[in-house]
Amino acid sequence: MSSGTTHRLVTAALCAALCACSDKQAGNARATIRLSPEAVSASGIDGARLVDRDTTAPVQVASASTVTLRFRHDVEIRRVKVHGARSLRVTVRGLSLGAEDEAGWAAGPLSERITGRELVLTLEPTAPEAQLDEVEIWGAGKDLETGDLAAVAESTRSEDAPERENVWVLRATPASAKLKPGAADGGSCLRARFPAADPRQARRAYLVFEADVPRAVALQHSFDAAAPSSGLWLGTTPGSRTLIQEIDPERLHGHDELLLCLPDDADGTVSVQGLRILLLLDDGREAFDRQAVRRFREALDGNDATAAPFDAGAQVVEFERPRDVEAAELRLARFPARLESLARMEGTSWVEQGGLELLATTTTLPVAGRASALRVSFAGPARADVAAAAVAELAVTGSGVGPRTGSSRIVLTYPATTQRGEKEVGERFGPRALLSGWAESPAGRGTLEIDGARVDVDGAFSQLLRRSLDADGSWPVTLHARFPDGSEVSRTVYLDEDREGDLLGQDGAGIGSDDLRFGRENQGRYGTFDPTTGCRWSAP
Repeated sequence: MSSGTTHRLVTAALCAALCACSDKQAGNARATIRLSPEAVSASGIDGARLVDRDTTAPVQVASASTVTLRFRHDVEIRRVKVHGARSLRVTVRGLSLGAEDEAGWAAGPLSERITGRELVLTLEPTAPEAQLDEVEIWGAGKDLETGDLAAVAESTRSEDAPERENVWVLRATPASAKLKPGAADGGSCLRARFPAADPRQARRAYLVFEADVPRAVALQHSFDAAAPSSGLWLGTTPGSRTLIQEIDPERLHGHDELLLCLPDDADGTVSVQGLRILLLLDDGREAFDRQAVRRFREALDGNDATAAPFDAGAQVVEFERPRDVEAAELRLARFPARLESLARMEGTSWVEQGGLELLATTTTLPVAGRASALRVSFAGPARADVAAAAVAELAVTGSGVGPRTGSSRIVLTYPATTQRGEKEVGERFGPRALLSGWAESPAGRGTLEIDGARVDVDGAFSQLLRRSLDADGSWPVTLHARFPDGSEVSRTVYLDEDREGDLLGQDGAGIGSDDLRFGRENQGRYGTFDPTTGCRWSAP
């Protein structure tokens, strides 16, 4: 065995401490996922860095240390994985770790599954400069949340909502208020505090609340005294609804303070209730980036009852960040079908895996290893108007590799967009629109321009847009980001979904803006008036 191979081996021995647990309880029948500890403590090192989902920042271990991982409730621990252990012995009872794979992860099952709320690892340096990048615990706990985001948000309205293993709900104090426009005593804002939690465990974060406004972006928000978002005032609605606004988990710190306010042009009182943050945890299964989800939504939604059509030829499905893929499945809504070729992107090149005959509903894909994307090429059907395949689900399981942010991208949190052919389409309200989000990359936050004008504050943007009242046709808006490493990304959004008419609603579901209630300034309509037939006239 070469010295290099020896250096990459992680020794495992018998040593663990568990609290409030029993190894002889009935087994948990739920699927194995990556479990997120609520808290980590360690002697002599910063234990939280061992579970921060970043394998590029090693933790130096100068002396023997114990690391205690605490979970919110009893979990069944089945496997332990470590990344980047050097000159270090990692010991856990019943664990037998193998050699590191090509992505730097060493994994092993436990000889006996452990049920409890705490797991203690022992780290023992075997030479100077001992270090460890990351630790992951895999097993099962509560049920998983598998619905779409709207269903998840709706299901957490009640404080009695059941816990889910892959979602943390952080409820604000206070959680409700009536926001009154122009209130001199601060009554136009709600200042709230969220409980402590480690946002590094989350792959997505959302601000959720119930309110009587049409969109979450009708209100302005600011976390921890950062620059506030812009508010797109759209009037109020007769009833309350659950509203969702994506926020950047990298800007959260735990125990965060939120200021939620009416915008200056608000002309109605708004009732806010149930203020909370949803942290969607990295459970090792949700691998795909937003662009892939937008293009192949029904194939990546975790629901086998829906299916996305895949045309013949190469289709690339990108990951949110590079993954050390352990398992991948392709589930079809109809079969048979044929994959003419299958490949995974490793670094900057494609690793071809050959073709596959898909003769059953579920097919295991031979794509194990480091990958940042998959490429599938289906054989074409006999008829040109029929998709080559109907994919019910493409599922990938594995651990992240590298920093939490896997590539340079522009994250657009509002408006939600859909793919229509080659166009990415979002909503507007007549001549008004709002774009919000941030620019992120492995090298750090970027600067962002909209149609050539810089609009970001430390990489985040929330920009109100308005175009001429007499403008018609498509409304393309180009976003361009520049990052510290010199990379650049552009994205064009077509604000062609005019939802202004929805503000009134057929059932009186909203009072809308002043433009809707009183008409737009400097616009007129002409009609005819006849003493016999009456008049015909249409307002703007």
